[in-house]
Amino acid sequence: MIKEHEDQGRADFTASGAAQRAADLAAALGGAGWEAPISPCETRRDRRKRERRTRIVESAMRLFSERGFEAVTVEEIASAADIGKGTFFNYFPSKVHVLADYRESLYARIVPYANGLQRATTRELFRAWFRHAARVYEQEGPLFDLLWRQLLFNPEMRRDRVSQNETLMPIYRRFLDVGIAAGEVRGGDAPRVWVGEV
Repeated sequence: MIKEHEDQGRADFTASGAAQRAADLAAALGGAGWEAPISPCETRRDRRKRERRTRIVESAMRLFSERGFEAVTVEEIASAADIGKGTFFNYFPSKVHVLADYRESLYARIVPYANGLQRATTRELFRAWFRHAARVYEQEGPLFDLLWRQLLFNPEMRRDRVSQNETLMPIYRRFLDVGIAAGEVRGGDAPRVWVGEV
């Protein structure tokens, strides 16, 4: 069953809709596109590095969207970003790490919202946060679809759970603690065990 979904997902992604996906990607990137975080005391050298990193990620995501993740090589990403292959490896160990970087940029948009939430119940906290995350992911369109497919089917991305757990688990725990304190969620180890395995 999972194999059928995987094959269908890959078929859908590499089928004739590449031109539409490229147009959707351009719309999702907008004028500014993805951008590496800016340091408050950035030097000229830092700015050039940040701009190069941004160019690498945008070029990679564009190519992934147009042709599929598996079909794109590091050499092609480097060429599209107008850098040498060696320069690519100064920024990312592999193309999988480009996707992981993109995932972190999404977390940077949803985690602060979750940390600022103040609601009376666990249910309200999860509902408000998931709705916000869904809006962010919907804005990303084909980029998020690409990331999600790789998170599901790419063994390297599935193995990279440490960063995801470190980012999301404290939020889930805080939401559950609110419910435990209010008597909405039964205390004990069960909720914490569940959160640790999400």
